[in-house]
Amino acid sequence: MGLTMAEVLLLLLFLLLLALASRLALQAKKLESTQAVVRTLEPLLNSLTAGGELTPQQVQDLARDLADAARLRRENGRLQSQLADASKRVDELARLEARANQINPNDPPATTLRKGLERMTPQFESTLAELRRRSQTQEEMEREARRISPNAPPEVTIASALRQARPGTGDDEKLGGQIRERVAVLRDTEERLNRDLRNTLGGQLDTLKAELDPKSLTLRFNRPDLLFEQGKAALRPGFERILNQLFPEYLRILYRFKDDIEEVRIEGHTSSEWGAQVGLPAYFPNMALSQERTRAVLEYGLTKTDLPPEIVEWGRKSITANGLSSSRPRATAEGTEDSDASRRVEFRVLMKAKEQLLQIVEPGKR
Repeated sequence: MGLTMAEVLLLLLFLLLLALASRLALQAKKLESTQAVVRTLEPLLNSLTAGGELTPQQVQDLARDLADAARLRRENGRLQSQLADASKRVDELARLEARANQINPNDPPATTLRKGLERMTPQFESTLAELRRRSQTQEEMEREARRISPNAPPEVTIASALRQARPGTGDDEKLGGQIRERVAVLRDTEERLNRDLRNTLGGQLDTLKAELDPKSLTLRFNRPDLLFEQGKAALRPGFERILNQLFPEYLRILYRFKDDIEEVRIEGHTSSEWGAQVGLPAYFPNMALSQERTRAVLEYGLTKTDLPPEIVEWGRKSITANGLSSSRPRATAEGTEDSDASRRVEFRVLMKAKEQLLQIVEPGKR
């Protein structure tokens, strides 16, 4: 059906009139709602303005104030919450001051509270030290478990050992007593070795840029710039001087515990990069480098430092050189690799725990 131009214009005009009518109806509804509000507020407004008429500016100000009312209520709620919290803190402080006055009426409350904290600090430190000792004991047990049974989870090996060591009757009781006695002796031996190392070397470690880790019986050199030239195995003169001073004293201490020591490992560690390479392409060149470096340290220690022949002979049989490449990197506090700390040399002592325990469980077997 065709429409003339006039009919089309009339249709568009009709649609426009419908839209305008709808808009006017909506505006009328809003106007009616506004007038209802005005009628409700008019008596109050008239009383406030002594019956005078409000100017348009006053109406705008009133509208703005009404819009801010919700925000002001929220802010008032926050202030009341902060006031309640502050009142609670004041009450707590008042109780503390009252308690302090009961404990010591002659001192200001702040002084008494400070003294109380000072008395509590040693107790807290003692508890913390006990927790650390228990953690260290757990780590030692797990380390011993891995030596006894490398293929089993530590908790399984520990549980098995505890079942064997649990008091029973006859042979089981005897075996358990022997195991407990041997473990106590091993622990005492490690403590005595740590004590001798600390007493002899402790005052020199900072000067020698080294540290002693008692948990793993490890003497660690952390300054790669003092150890080797980058990418080379030759000892720097500064590291040679450190070995001249420290290596003889270190081995003399270990020699006194030679019957309890299984092995002394000189371990070389690197970072995970090799030039621009990382991953396996860097791992194997670093393996060769770390092995050559530990061999150089062992050779210098046994041939260039002041050691008696019997200790040199024992060292030849008991000290090994182990290049570990980047298999055990050290991390920063954020968990990323610390390249400088990863480049290090460690002397680690392994005790004869496995052999001695097996001699108890299976006499005559090694």
